[in-house]
Amino acid sequence: MEDFLKRKIEIGDSVVLIHPYYKRLLLARVTKFTAKGNDCYVAWGPNTWDEKRQRGDQLVKVDGPDLTMYLLKK
Repeated sequence: MEDFLKRKIEIGDSVVLIHPYYKRLLLARVTKFTAKGNDCYVAWGPNTWDEKRQRGDQLVKVDGPDLTMYLLKK
């Protein structure tokens, strides 16, 4: 599966999406793919209890120094 920028998404990758029911960005982690591989499930929250089904073009994969700095500042 590919994200909005056509980068490959794997289980465990960190992604950014628009929060459901709100107009803000949210950092989440890919937890699983659907059987056909068209969609994936992403989880967020302190215990990753919120989970939502998303298409790949609704996500942007983040990694490297940008993700590290965001997590350190939080």
